[in-house]
Amino acid sequence: MSGFDIRRLVSAAALVLAGLGTSAVADTITLKSADGTLNVTGELLRFDGGIYSIRTDLGDLRIMASRVTCYGSDCPATGMAIADLRFGGADEIGDGLMPLLTKGFATFINADPGSESSDAKHGLYLASFTEDEGFGDSIGGFVVTPTVSSDAFTKLLAKNVDVGMSSRRITPDEARALKASGAGTMVDPSQERIIAADAVVIIVNPSNPISSISIGDLGRIYSGQVTDWSQLGGPELPIKVIAFAEGAGNLSIFNDRIYGGSPPAQAPAIIVKSNQFAADTVNSLPGAIAYVSQAFTRGAKALPIVNECGISALPDVFSVKTGEYAIQRLLYLYTTAELDNELARRFLDYTTSEGASQVIVQSGFVDFGVAVRDQGADSARAAELATAGGDDFEKKIVANMVENMTGTVRLSTTFRFKPGSTSLDRSGFLDLQRLVKALSEMPAGTRVRLVGFSDADGEFEPNLSVSKSRADIVARALAAEGGDKLGNVTIETLGYGEIAPVACNNTSFGREINRRVEVWISQG
Repeated sequence: MSGFDIRRLVSAAALVLAGLGTSAVADTITLKSADGTLNVTGELLRFDGGIYSIRTDLGDLRIMASRVTCYGSDCPATGMAIADLRFGGADEIGDGLMPLLTKGFATFINADPGSESSDAKHGLYLASFTEDEGFGDSIGGFVVTPTVSSDAFTKLLAKNVDVGMSSRRITPDEARALKASGAGTMVDPSQERIIAADAVVIIVNPSNPISSISIGDLGRIYSGQVTDWSQLGGPELPIKVIAFAEGAGNLSIFNDRIYGGSPPAQAPAIIVKSNQFAADTVNSLPGAIAYVSQAFTRGAKALPIVNECGISALPDVFSVKTGEYAIQRLLYLYTTAELDNELARRFLDYTTSEGASQVIVQSGFVDFGVAVRDQGADSARAAELATAGGDDFEKKIVANMVENMTGTVRLSTTFRFKPGSTSLDRSGFLDLQRLVKALSEMPAGTRVRLVGFSDADGEFEPNLSVSKSRADIVARALAAEGGDKLGNVTIETLGYGEIAPVACNNTSFGREINRRVEVWISQG
């Protein structure tokens, strides 16, 4: 029936029922369909989780919740009883990723996502799913409550959510508390899923002429030592510090990177609970500064960060994928071992699919697909190496590296090692699986060079040996994982020790980033 037909039918019914009236309205709500064909106001009689029973001038109506959005202060806060899955935690995921991820999931399972909506009053994002593109049965719904990362774990512990969203990894204390409650081993791959990467960017008001900011100056601003932009070469303008509430993933990663995990007393600040509010505040205050997820820049001015070695960088997809941008993190979903839900299984499987990767990129985050960067003779990397210092022996090693780079591209897949470690962690094995898939699609004659690097601790020549050994470790793991899938490629290993650092060696963070094995590809 067309929208016109429905309106005509409603008008006719109204004439028939005129004068009959209804009982006094107690809880008044309005139900609207997305296509505008239904707009009904009346008294909420009952909500059973899937159907609204509402008393109107047309009589008592029963309306499927999946087809409408409820408006009004009396809409049931338990509107989320319809939800088979409850999500809670990081707003980076809840606000920034879940709306599009929900739509992508609906396509993935050939369902209609129904009346997706946001309930600002209760801080919720709602969605329900109906099979066969909306023509089948209802198969459940989601409720997403975006707050801060720590809530992912407190709410899992209290059994108030089914899936915890976090922009940081669970802490040992949180994992132990959940395990003691019967939730299982939270870092097991079946319970801990890494769904995306994210860069934290420093933003200021678009009117601010400052063009970059150093890690040291960030530390001084947020500790109250620098209070006016004129102290950093900018205008005479008081700095308005925007910071995050305790428990936020942004606060955790910022303190780890800027202060090494031991922040001093914070400067007077405007405390916010969401990335969106932080960006909105920066855009409204000329002197403001904040650190937000890259997906929430919202028109503010993003500043390149100058690291301890004087290297300036804004995040790009490749630098985030390789882990070489100064302030970045991974985004996680956590479940308990006791969760036994078919809708949950299907959704969690989807989050690591190729379809989800497209949604992740569309949302402004970074997926785990393999990216490529040229590093030929005309590349920025070759130019940097051409000016590298060192003695004659070291310059010879640099020249050999440049020669081996010629005609190659670097893949974003990068393997890292803890100090003294000779084995890949779980993240490394996931990267290995993605690399196998990428290499299995390469044409015959492809050459793969696994190239090891070290930090600058210790002597130069032993570091050469260590870097080569780590490349060998990755090569053996790659051969074991790939097997016959790698029939079109040949693999060799190289080691260049501490040359070509991608971060500063004077911090533990920088040394960790420099201990790596890169993947170079050439044809023929």
